[in-house]
Amino acid sequence: MNFFLPYISKRLSKFTLILLLFSIPLETVWSQSRTCHDAGPFCGDQSYTFPAGVCPPSQTCNAEQGPAYGCLGSTPNPAWYFMQIGNPGTIIITISNSANVDIDFICWGPLTSPTGGCTSGLTSDKIVSCSYSNAATETCTIDNALSGQFYMLLITNFSNAETNITFYQSNYGQPGAGTTNCNIVIECSILSLTPVPTVCNPATNTYNVNGTIEFTNPPTTGVLTIKDITATPPVIANILPNPVFTSPLSYTLTGIPCDGLQHTLLANFSESINPCSFTTTYQAPVSVCPVGTISGGGIICDNGQQTTVNVNITGAPPPYTFTYAINGIPHDPPIITSGPFPYQIITSTPGIYTLTNVSNSSCSGPVSGSATVTLVPLPTPPTPASAPFYHCDPGTVTLNANDIPGSQINWYDIATGGTKLFTGNSFSTPSLTSTTTYYAESETTSGNCVSSSRTPFTAEIVPIPIADIVDDQVLCHNATTSAVAFSGNVPGTVFNWTNSDPTIGLAASGTGDIAAFIATNTGTIPVTATIVVTPTFTSLSGATCIGTPITFTITVSPIPTVNSVGNQVLRHNATTSAVAFSGDAPGTVFNWTNSDPTIGLAASGTGDIAAFTATNTGTIPVTATIVVTPTFTNTAVTCTGTSTSFTITVNPIPTVNSVGNQVLCHNATTSAVAFSGDAPG
Repeated sequence: MNFFLPYISKRLSKFTLILLLFSIPLETVWSQSRTCHDAGPFCGDQSYTFPAGVCPPSQTCNAEQGPAYGCLGSTPNPAWYFMQIGNPGTIIITISNSANVDIDFICWGPLTSPTGGCTSGLTSDKIVSCSYSNAATETCTIDNALSGQFYMLLITNFSNAETNITFYQSNYGQPGAGTTNCNIVIECSILSLTPVPTVCNPATNTYNVNGTIEFTNPPTTGVLTIKDITATPPVIANILPNPVFTSPLSYTLTGIPCDGLQHTLLANFSESINPCSFTTTYQAPVSVCPVGTISGGGIICDNGQQTTVNVNITGAPPPYTFTYAINGIPHDPPIITSGPFPYQIITSTPGIYTLTNVSNSSCSGPVSGSATVTLVPLPTPPTPASAPFYHCDPGTVTLNANDIPGSQINWYDIATGGTKLFTGNSFSTPSLTSTTTYYAESETTSGNCVSSSRTPFTAEIVPIPIADIVDDQVLCHNATTSAVAFSGNVPGTVFNWTNSDPTIGLAASGTGDIAAFIATNTGTIPVTATIVVTPTFTSLSGATCIGTPITFTITVSPIPTVNSVGNQVLRHNATTSAVAFSGDAPGTVFNWTNSDPTIGLAASGTGDIAAFTATNTGTIPVTATIVVTPTFTNTAVTCTGTSTSFTITVNPIPTVNSVGNQVLCHNATTSAVAFSGDAPG
């Protein structure tokens, strides 16, 4: 594109102005960015004002040669600026000046670095906007500015008049507008890093990298480090300020092994307040001698497990011969291979693997890297802690395994394979209705090596025993109890019992059935012993479940007694003394029988005998024997004591037969009188 011809007439008038200025003595005033390589950063959200350069008539003040200046017929008093695009879009830059004199501009892009094109990159095909008009205000438009790319802006003072030039992004913040990266203006920013590798040196099998680095706002102290982080070991160039860091800087990295790989360069300012680094990549030259690297290895378990050590050889043509060592001890024989690569060494031998040599028919090359194979012993299988593990009736069982240092415990529901249920020393099962076996294996925390077998853990569901009801017993002193045979719902249940009152003749406690025994109660009131029976079931594993206790009673009633009663003797029609029976057992009932009811007393009765009128119409005394038997009844069980007896004798009323009268003289002898009646004696 020819930007010059449309502006010939304008250029003639500008030439005339220059001739007039030759006779005026002027001091040269340049902007801060006189050359392309010294271009300053520009940020679109800021307005920039600088004093325009003014060139004395005796000097030539045009921009440097090399760039394609497009529409600009001349480039007096140049001011160079660059920008980096943040968000893509249209960038419109308005350029004006305080004296309203003629200024011009040209803009190139996109560029991969701010000043990298200064020598040969500012070509006509890179011109995106240009103006060589007579206007005092110019507009630079960059359509479809590309994110991350750089654009170079040259502003010239055609008028050569003293003025302050101001420029800014006039469409900043508008729809469709792009943005610029302002960090390069206010913070340390590395803008580009250009690596140029040399050819591989066959004598050393190495190459160098030369290049330039461009940056803005560098720190004043510290080190600028440029490092090839792909090389083994990394190759580093450290650049110190001299006396300050001035962009651009040249650098050289030397002695990098040739490997034909894509390498990454990392540049970094050590003392920057903000992170200030940059990475770029380049293709390394192919080695003329083979280059060997060894890697891989890993942690394997001591159960025959194997791992892979990789040997990668690049560079010169195959076949290759390489040797390696394990812990510094050579491993024979040498290996000859043409690939494929990486060559894999399948091994279960522990140690540090290193390459000792790699060569082809022409030469030996460098070797690097290492591979570590670590053999981890298998952990011991888990052992149960505090077994047995059980739950009384359906529920959740907690299984506990002893801690194994350096290992964790994994739980499964099958002996081999399956899905891991839980990891940890204690595993709580889901709610179980029957005894279930789970399996635990130990696994090392490094290397993931598991024990050679899984240990079974039994989660036992033990039934809770229920004791059948036992009937109460009531009996008398010295009577024999009924034997008690305990039973329940769980075969094998053990019945433990306690007795609240051993005086009845039963021990205070015991286990199992209660045999018949002679109940005792030497007291005067009933004695009730409460027997508490606790059913207990213990499984073969030793898991014990205790059921709800039941109770029953054995009541022993005393044998009642009756106190002796005095005999009574009285005459016919006399009133007897009332008889009140007594004994040592409160509540005793006294039953009596009468051998001769003719005396006026019933043949039998219960309780005390009230006073009654004794009768005997005979002629001889009548004696009735009263037999009294004491009884004590408790819950329909009657205890009978020893009987006692007493008598009631009723004498008859005697009669006398009539006697005749006698009449006789003095000193005469009477007839004897012999009395008689109906009652003998």
